[in-house]
Amino acid sequence: TIEACGFLTDDPTGLTVKVHGRYRLFLTGRRSDLAAEIKRNAEATGVEFKVGTGVTKQQHLTDRANLGKDQGEPIASIDVIKPSPRRPASTGSRRTVVVTQSSLLEVDPVTGLCVSLRPLTHVYAIVRPWSSPSSLTVEYLDGSSRSYSCRVRDDLGSSLLDACLTAGNSDVAVTDAVSDGLRLTPRGVKEARENKSGLKAFFGSDGVEVWHLKRLGKLCLARVSCSPSSSSSLFSPSGLCVPECAAAARAFNANVTPEGVDPALDKRVVKDALAPVVALLKALADVRAGDAADAYSPKQQEEAERAAAAILQSAYRVCKCVFGFQIFLECPGCVDAFAGLLDAREEFVRFWAVRVLQVMVECPFSPRNKEQEFVNKQVLLAPPNIRRTLVGIIVGED
Repeated sequence: TIEACGFLTDDPTGLTVKVHGRYRLFLTGRRSDLAAEIKRNAEATGVEFKVGTGVTKQQHLTDRANLGKDQGEPIASIDVIKPSPRRPASTGSRRTVVVTQSSLLEVDPVTGLCVSLRPLTHVYAIVRPWSSPSSLTVEYLDGSSRSYSCRVRDDLGSSLLDACLTAGNSDVAVTDAVSDGLRLTPRGVKEARENKSGLKAFFGSDGVEVWHLKRLGKLCLARVSCSPSSSSSLFSPSGLCVPECAAAARAFNANVTPEGVDPALDKRVVKDALAPVVALLKALADVRAGDAADAYSPKQQEEAERAAAAILQSAYRVCKCVFGFQIFLECPGCVDAFAGLLDAREEFVRFWAVRVLQVMVECPFSPRNKEQEFVNKQVLLAPPNIRRTLVGIIVGED
């Protein structure tokens, strides 16, 4: 996205274009024609065209050298490799990603110059894909994405998440799959709950979030109904049999921000979806590898936990509404599911289990339902195994 265009005041061939927080300088004998073409195409695609401040060439070079130096002390500074369509991760550009209290910067480690500066309030999602344990993708509200490869991706991801939340970006998502292809609207555009007329052709009178929630509940119900008392029905000779449930959860997560569903969502809709969702989470949590002849394999546990991570993110969004907060613990198997998921092998599963737990013990809406909050604390934090697991997570025990 081009943020602004400007002219050099001391060079009739100089045109500056601001992209990703910094100006780039172009020299052309037809700068007016180039600027007019940029303006025409921007307006044709619905992008606002902004005219930048005119500067001298020396001012441009000075500003370029000082870019990012006024962003405060770094919270984290991590060396990464930045792949591109022409250069894979193994041969990508070397960069140092710097997280400050207000921005995410990319710095060239050779020249020390900042090559990209993005406000933390522009971050849409932090994606840590299962397919590559060293990859991290940052999605931005303008539709762009930046991928990095490093050995400590979770250090980078956690630092970025903390900084985004501190900067007031409570909508930032942490997920395992990119949202492109799963959303009907652009990133950051929320459904207008008071006016759904434009979406009725796709989703009927329910609206986006209700349609996706009902679909998720129906798919989970169909799966757990096959064998409600056993996790063995989740597997076939070819692997885990819940890909449609995980896919529905990821679609729901892509269309509903971490702020959660409509606080006034209908109680019947919430209950009909949450009960099978919790039942499936319980079944997935029961998939544990062991030495016994009839035990699950480590691969099966891995597949189950990765599916549970996507479904947990959906539960997190539903629990933030009034009836989700009330009903979640009424679902059969809820406490057992929590105990198993908090003790999962995958750190990402434990992360989301803790986030759901946090919502349940700290009322997410106003006015606070203190009575339900008290009940939730008594139910969720009473079991000794849950308390031991939480202590282990806090002190860093595996």
